[in-house]
Amino acid sequence: MARATARSKLIEEAKQKATMLRKLRPLFESKVKRFPEKVREQNEDIFNDWEGLFETVDECTQWVPSLRDYLNLRLQNLPGENGMFQVIPKSSSHNSTGMDPFNQLFQIFSMQMKQLLNDLPAPSDFAHPSVWRQAQEATPILCLRPPNARGLPLTTLHHVFRQFQHETSRPLPTTTETVAAQIAASKLCMRMGEAFKNEAERGEVFDECVDDIIEKGEAECKFQPHPASHYGKIDRCIREANIPIVLREDKLEFGLGGHDAYMQIARCYDLVVGVLTSSIEKDPNANNYLAHGAPCFLICLMGTVLFTHPCIC
Repeated sequence: MARATARSKLIEEAKQKATMLRKLRPLFESKVKRFPEKVREQNEDIFNDWEGLFETVDECTQWVPSLRDYLNLRLQNLPGENGMFQVIPKSSSHNSTGMDPFNQLFQIFSMQMKQLLNDLPAPSDFAHPSVWRQAQEATPILCLRPPNARGLPLTTLHHVFRQFQHETSRPLPTTTETVAAQIAASKLCMRMGEAFKNEAERGEVFDECVDDIIEKGEAECKFQPHPASHYGKIDRCIREANIPIVLREDKLEFGLGGHDAYMQIARCYDLVVGVLTSSIEKDPNANNYLAHGAPCFLICLMGTVLFTHPCIC
């Protein structure tokens, strides 16, 4: 039954991607048809390949590497008098010179196509072992599941993780913050073993217990990069300068329903990075954050079990 469910989810994934890919086609093809005849003659091979790409969008949802090469095609520059680029006629609806405006248009199209083709399942589906097992074969998230999906040690990639490792191995200092942390730990021991009705109730009680040491953050934050076909919803998100730096996923009980909270939140972080990437031109904070690898802490609250995972893209 689990395998059949996983197959049906993957089939539905392919259908959703195909639908979104087809929506991209007319937006770009209508522009291509407006190209001046001379431009088409100078770039006949590429235009033929582009037409083949459009047909592929309609007929194929599984793109092999040779088909993906279509997305790297660009038009050649058309030289004019005195070595200058020839002016594109105003009738073509483009007033710029050279092939740059057309190539920029295709670059947007190809980028969106690549994002859709590489799009992983939704976080709630990605949490199922039968789903992430297959999804991790093509474009894996480096989260050690399976074990060969690994990157460099995080402590070598950002100072904040080296500091975190150092702090967790030290004896607690004699400060007011330590007293607050000990009180929070005592509260968690007394409350987290209760039989809560749902995830939301467990999460609210957790927030009450750690209120003096951890910022509550936003509840049920939604992240959906364009043009991804999925979105991720985080139970708790702590931001700094509008940048997500802590994400938390809550589960009523450990292992309930076969969902892996770690894989689910790992996929959510992947979507958060996608959202930030799409906003770098408008948000200098996002650009700077991504330049440092988008360091973040992922927290999984599963019944009485609490995991904290540092991550970086």
